[in-house]
Amino acid sequence: MELMCDNNVFLDYVLDREPFAAAAAELLAAAAFGDVRLTITTAMTTDLFYILNKAYGPKEVQKRISDMLEFIGLCGVSSQTARKALEEQWNDFEDCLVSCCAEEIGADYIVTRNEKDFAQSSVPAVQPAFILNELRERGLSYDQVDL
Repeated sequence: MELMCDNNVFLDYVLDREPFAAAAAELLAAAAFGDVRLTITTAMTTDLFYILNKAYGPKEVQKRISDMLEFIGLCGVSSQTARKALEEQWNDFEDCLVSCCAEEIGADYIVTRNEKDFAQSSVPAVQPAFILNELRERGLSYDQVDL
C-alpha cells in the first residue's frame, strides 16, 4: 500500500501527542516492517525540523529525522509540482502540495488527522486508524512494536 503522509501524523508520534501517538507509532512500525510504503514531501522535512527543534534541539532532531528516513520515502517538490499546486488554488498551499505529491507517487491514500483539508484531492484522505484496520484485516498488527 502506497501512502502519502501528512505532517500531523509524524508530529503525533515524535511529540507523543495523545490520544494520537499510538496510531502514529503503529503506522510508522508498518512502514519500518515494509508492509506499507510511507512517503512525505521534502518540504515536510524542513517543517518537521523547525517544529521539533523547539522541543528537542538540533542534534536530537537531526537524529530523529534521519532515523525515520531509513524507512520513509521522500517525494521531491519540483517546480512543476509547485506550479500545479498553485494552479489548483486551494486555501492551504501545503495541503495541496501533499495532494499533488500523492498523485505523483501513485498513493492509494493520504494519511492525516485532517481529512477535510484534503476534500479537493483526487487521492482519498484517511485517518491512521483506517490504514491500521486495513492491515489488521490482512492479519498484520503493530500495537506491540516499539520503535
